[in-house]
Amino acid sequence: MKNKSFVHIAVTVFSILISISVIIFATLQISGAWDGATNVLVPLLGLNLLCQAHTQWDKSRKIAYFSIATAIFILICSVIVFFVK
Repeated sequence: MKNKSFVHIAVTVFSILISISVIIFATLQISGAWDGATNVLVPLLGLNLLCQAHTQWDKSRKIAYFSIATAIFILICSVIVFFVK
């Protein structure tokens, strides 16, 4: 991590925090403690994919583009589901 820029390190840390949050919200949803946890969980997965796209940008543009497209799809679907419910 010595040669990585501050932005890359910040995005990586942000991605780890999002992943921990996803685990927590998934546990809350599965245990039945909070039935609306998926309303928060799914957009966080989209944000995590955007972070993944940023970290993969220099290594593989195809993976980065696919992550961006998937994140956009997830975020659009979560907005639609949020307004339909």
